[in-house]
Amino acid sequence: RLALHALQWNVIESAKADLDEATAELASAASAAVEVGPAIDFGLLVVPARWAGDLAATSQKLRKSMSWPTDVPLVGVQSGGDAGDSEGSLRLGLARGGGKAISFF
Repeated sequence: RLALHALQWNVIESAKADLDEATAELASAASAAVEVGPAIDFGLLVVPARWAGDLAATSQKLRKSMSWPTDVPLVGVQSGGDAGDSEGSLRLGLARGGGKAISFF
């Protein structure tokens, strides 16, 4: 039998046009969110296509500036498909468990 656990998500977003500024804004807001509530199970970093080449560096900057726990995964994904598209924002989803286990089938 598999168990399904409910997740609570905190989503933080920065619409800054500069990647370094967006990363700093995200790190600041996320640091405050990490302190509240249950422990984070994993993070989901969503990067617009124009910054896809900087995904690894952005992830490392967030880990360092937030003192991200080494045992908590931070998964990075690209949103959108056109690298020339100037739309999209940098987002970080913080997933937390804490829900009651529910039978999956």
